[in-house]
Amino acid sequence: MAHYSFKVLNMDGFPDDSGDIFLPGSVILPVGMVRVCANYTEEFGGLVGYASLSVEGDALYADIDTFRDITGLTPGVGGQVIDRTDGVVRCRATYIGLFSHHNQDKRIAPIGGPVSVGYSLEPHTNET
Repeated sequence: MAHYSFKVLNMDGFPDDSGDIFLPGSVILPVGMVRVCANYTEEFGGLVGYASLSVEGDALYADIDTFRDITGLTPGVGGQVIDRTDGVVRCRATYIGLFSHHNQDKRIAPIGGPVSVGYSLEPHTNET
């Protein structure tokens, strides 16, 4: 089993590519672990591990234990949208999705991958 720790969502009031804005108070976190699914969908991606979520400052971080190597995939948060008001999304985080293309917020970098133009230079860790 491999362990990874990284940022999965910026909640700093800046819109992502789809225009969605997330704030620390607008994301409801689950109690306990969430599923980690490849291809950013619970239906098609399959289970690859479990994660705990935590807010640190204006970002959401995941500590993930996986059954396989996920280096190079880009994380994101999946869940249920409760409402949108003036671009701010209020939602319930229910799983972490991993996919091969960029996140809607290009400041979220691929796991352990090289930082590309448009990706965050903020440090994150990936331990295997």
